[in-house]
Amino acid sequence: MKRLCGTFIAFTLALVAAGLAGAAAPQPKTFVAVLSGECPQADTNWRGVAVFHLSDDGRIRYKVIANNIDEPLIAGHIHFLPPGESRGPIVQDLNVAAPAEAHGIVAEGTFTNPTLVAGLLAGSNYYVNLHTETCLLPLGAVRGPLKAAPPG
Repeated sequence: MKRLCGTFIAFTLALVAAGLAGAAAPQPKTFVAVLSGECPQADTNWRGVAVFHLSDDGRIRYKVIANNIDEPLIAGHIHFLPPGESRGPIVQDLNVAAPAEAHGIVAEGTFTNPTLVAGLLAGSNYYVNLHTETCLLPLGAVRGPLKAAPPG
């Protein structure tokens, strides 16, 4: 009887473990890019952060904050980063009100971009860039990779 009970417990634990292993992790809802100076003219104190929240209906609500940038911002974008490349094409404009004061909230809003959402959820590489007139092309003023925020 003890052997049968032990076998039953082991079998039950194996089923529970298999169920947990097969359970899909929840999809991330929040993505964050921590921005730092990118171009040679950028002061090493130029910083920023961009936060993107995916709604259940597929819209992305975002807010971009800049800090210590001593030039007006003229643009902000999300770029796709192809494997092996250091630059990539723009996939989403961030509606920086140019020229924006480069401190505090510099862009916020909501957009729909199913391709970007699918790429983010699949773990594709994207980055956020903010541009000034001095740091326009090919480098932005500040840049950071867009990553899923840890749950909770």
